[in-house]
Amino acid sequence: MATIIRIERKSGARFKAIIKYRGRILKTKTFQSKAKAMLWSKRIEGDQEMIEALSMRGAALSFRTLAEEHLAQWCGRERSWPGKVKWWIDRIGEHKLINIDADLICEHLDLYAGEQGMRFDGMRT
Repeated sequence: MATIIRIERKSGARFKAIIKYRGRILKTKTFQSKAKAMLWSKRIEGDQEMIEALSMRGAALSFRTLAEEHLAQWCGRERSWPGKVKWWIDRIGEHKLINIDADLICEHLDLYAGEQGMRFDGMRT
């Protein structure tokens, strides 16, 4: 069940939606209107897979934490792989895994397409 809290600020009122599951706060988000907060909370609550994912241990894990753990255990032969992983860490490292979606990935791939190409062979010169 979601809870909507009114927050008074100098710039006007904001509404904070709080999603709870089994007594634990899973996710919160602040909106400019109560209607938007209610709509968001109903969408999240209606998606049982999302609720289950949010309640899992890994939901609060950042991409950086997972990627760095992966690199520490990685023993592959492709020398460019660490550079590729670090590129993604620089872009989306602070995002929680549960918040990474196709739109976020596409946004960063579009930015990548506009960057100057650089070849990484695993060697620092």
